[in-house]
Amino acid sequence: MNYSEFKIKAYPQSKRDEDRNYTFISLLYRPVGLVLGFIFYRIGLSANAVSILRVIIMLGCFYLLTLAGNEYFALRLAAVGLLLFIKVLDYADGAIARAQEKPSLLGEKLDSFSDRPVRAGMILALFGYFSGNLFMIPYTVFLEWVIHQFGCALKEKKSETAPITAKRKFFSLFLDTGKDTDETRSESILVLMVNLYVKLFKSDTMHFIILPLIIALMNSESSSSRLREMSFVIIALYTSVMAIRFIGGVREYSGKQ
Repeated sequence: MNYSEFKIKAYPQSKRDEDRNYTFISLLYRPVGLVLGFIFYRIGLSANAVSILRVIIMLGCFYLLTLAGNEYFALRLAAVGLLLFIKVLDYADGAIARAQEKPSLLGEKLDSFSDRPVRAGMILALFGYFSGNLFMIPYTVFLEWVIHQFGCALKEKKSETAPITAKRKFFSLFLDTGKDTDETRSESILVLMVNLYVKLFKSDTMHFIILPLIIALMNSESSSSRLREMSFVIIALYTSVMAIRFIGGVREYSGKQ
């Protein structure tokens, strides 16, 4: 199977339509993921093997980020780059599974497992570790658990019949306010700013690049006190994000059976 044939199977029209709303996915992650997926496919790696490889690389990245001192600076920066590489690999294992026509429940679980630890708290748990307060480690895990459990309440709810306008496209960049339709959704500037704030701290860019980069730059003997202070600031910011999503979730779910 050549690359053109692989791409037809690995990147069906349904995925193309889905990617149109996501700039980074359509322009960066998906094209590179397809190329990497084809390379792994040609050398005989299965989708599950790629998912396991992502877990191994991820654990190695977290270890490298904990290495303090200027002599490990290059390794910490390499860990940041590898975390971004893990994000790209997220689009390689699925491509292999579709090309081989061997999707499985195990593959779905492995794919989720190899992606969620970065997006769902392990980076934030590192800030709990660097805070010097052991309580902050389980607390940061609790923060991300609440954020994800109550995240659905603030996701955009689209009307199937509503036309796609420039205004709707603009609002799709932000998290929703928990209203049922586009017509009843608040368009308050304050609400938009709150939603943008929540989305910023929930984004893959924050978890895969910005937060690891903060650790990589500040994890040295001379900056240890500043990293400790920054850790408390980051945890406080995520606490406010958790509160916003929790309140939104209570509003959304309290009236449902």
